[in-house]
Amino acid sequence: MTYAVSDLHGHWERYKDLIKHIQLNNSENTLYILGDSIDRGDGGCRILLDAMQRSNVISILGNHELTAAMCIPWILQEVTDQSLSELGEDQVASLHEWILNGGAQTL
Repeated sequence: MTYAVSDLHGHWERYKDLIKHIQLNNSENTLYILGDSIDRGDGGCRILLDAMQRSNVISILGNHELTAAMCIPWILQEVTDQSLSELGEDQVASLHEWILNGGAQTL
């Protein structure tokens, strides 16, 4: 059986309940996560890590994952005068958007 879900937004317990309910341990079942696994709730990274370990879970980037992917590489850089001066308006706007949309939970 094929299943699809979207907008889990870090709700780890809901994700675990879904996995159990659809019997995802059965290799004949496949789950497609149609984006927005992260942010807002505090279990987004756990959802992604679990999905990555399952061959029958296909996770597609949503706007929350895309914004995180844009921000995380430069957030993880060492903060120096030079790195701060190199931040562009687009980067600052992306970070601001991400935080406003629940990204603080993922960070």
